[in-house]
Amino acid sequence: MRSLDRRRLYLGRALGSAAIVAAFLVAANGVLGGLSHAWADNGAQSPGGQKVVVFEDVTIGPDELWDNVVVVGGDVVVQGTVEGTVVVVFGDLTVGPEARIGTSQRPDDDAVVSVFGDITMAGGGRVIGRTVDVGGSISAAARAAFVDPVLRPWRAGAIVSWAWSSVALIVAGLIAAALAPHQLAAVRERVRRRAFSSLGWGALGAFLVVPIVTALLIATIIGIIVAVPWVAVGLPAMFLFGLAAVGAAIGRLVLGQRSDERENLIAAVVVGLVIVSVLRWIPIAGAVILGLLWLVGFGATYIAIGAWLRRRPRRP
Repeated sequence: MRSLDRRRLYLGRALGSAAIVAAFLVAANGVLGGLSHAWADNGAQSPGGQKVVVFEDVTIGPDELWDNVVVVGGDVVVQGTVEGTVVVVFGDLTVGPEARIGTSQRPDDDAVVSVFGDITMAGGGRVIGRTVDVGGSISAAARAAFVDPVLRPWRAGAIVSWAWSSVALIVAGLIAAALAPHQLAAVRERVRRRAFSSLGWGALGAFLVVPIVTALLIATIIGIIVAVPWVAVGLPAMFLFGLAAVGAAIGRLVLGQRSDERENLIAAVVVGLVIVSVLRWIPIAGAVILGLLWLVGFGATYIAIGAWLRRRPRRP
């Protein structure tokens, strides 16, 4: 009877988490879509306005004129004129032969800011000002490390990429276990005890909160000073730390550990991340499994950070 009740409880939690994830995805699509259309329409009514778009591809036509263009999670093709700055986060930028960017800026101002994307310049296109490329080579390496092993796992290049990315992941986990063992153990316990709620919070953060906060920071232009380190360092560190915690939870289960000594934690992280890397090798399904584990770890990480901030004694 107790076993049946426990199964019902787990099933209820699983269905509840699935509903939460679905609701977050729908909400994110509606909210971000509404914001992007509202910002874009506002700029379109008066030439020279601001164009801010989230999760959509954007084309600036030959006859279009904008002050600034900010796109998060989409590709941008510029064929017209942008007097200020073009900012592209998690997308590629193509500058056409008739494009003009930064026409109202000084040569030492930032005209193009690309974060985790590629920049393609066509002959004849002009960029007046500096080009800031954050993580462009990292983006290509990430595609080689994660996309090729998922879609073309048996190619020689995919095997090499899978091997070195797995080693890099394990090294990152070892660093987390060595430098912050107590924090990693705390996040691991949340993963073990509240995996489904961590999945829901991870989906909320990754698909709704993070894109909106990032877009709002970048939209202020000045906020780029905060947004670039946040996107380039803060988010990857949280995702990697969360995945290390998931690995520690899996490794603890496999090794049957009970103590949280540093040596045991390190061994659990290594075993767990090796298992995660093997699962990632499964075509298509591996990407789904990795994505779910990543969301669980991310949700557990930022909820643990929030709990730590609430417990921290306040200064009088």
